[in-house]
Amino acid sequence: MSNKIFTVIYVIAVVCAGCNPEEAVWNDEFTDLNSRWAWNYNEGTGYKRLTNIDGASVVEIGITDQSSSSGYSDCSLHEDGYQHHNGVFEARLRYAGDHKFGTIGWGFWNYEDGATVECAWFFDSSTGGNASGFQAMVVNDSAIKFQKHLPEIDIQKWHIYRVDFLPTGTRFFVDGDEVAVTSKRPGKLQRAEIWIDNYRLQVIDGKIRSAGHLNMQQDQRIYIDWVRYYEEL
Repeated sequence: MSNKIFTVIYVIAVVCAGCNPEEAVWNDEFTDLNSRWAWNYNEGTGYKRLTNIDGASVVEIGITDQSSSSGYSDCSLHEDGYQHHNGVFEARLRYAGDHKFGTIGWGFWNYEDGATVECAWFFDSSTGGNASGFQAMVVNDSAIKFQKHLPEIDIQKWHIYRVDFLPTGTRFFVDGDEVAVTSKRPGKLQRAEIWIDNYRLQVIDGKIRSAGHLNMQQDQRIYIDWVRYYEEL
């Protein structure tokens, strides 16, 4: 084999080794409010707005310390409809506030029947017990199937978070580094979602359960620079 042919083969091999077996489906830089997203928020206690933070155009979602008749304050942005068996969620974001008043999270989830939760997400709960703290989590039929706490991640700093929701399981990355991997995955269709609320979480017999709401003492916010979704090929 000539040196020239060997060189060509070597270059092709190197290039293909770095190929990304994904196809970008959508990318939102939040220069406006994209109609792809649906928004849920309690009027007067949850809000969304476009703003500029740290030199970036972002969308801010937040909850306030105002009380409501239900005691519940939340805001979420999510895809309009459950449609993903597989795929990759990626977002650059940071949390702002003193997180003692509920839950936050981002990634894939499904709770369309209202009784059970199915998800593959980055999640943080301030409500105590074995579900408190920042973690990578997979939940199937409201039961925690995988849970890895990530105390080294400062959620008040900008990070790029990625969840690979695959036929073989779920992988979690922060700033390009794999921080968790599991063969577990949700059993239902998923949608991309980011949310913040004052929900009081409890875990009983390994299942996520409702436990009321926490009294807000100060505003809580998430700044989202961009969100991307890819489909695995």
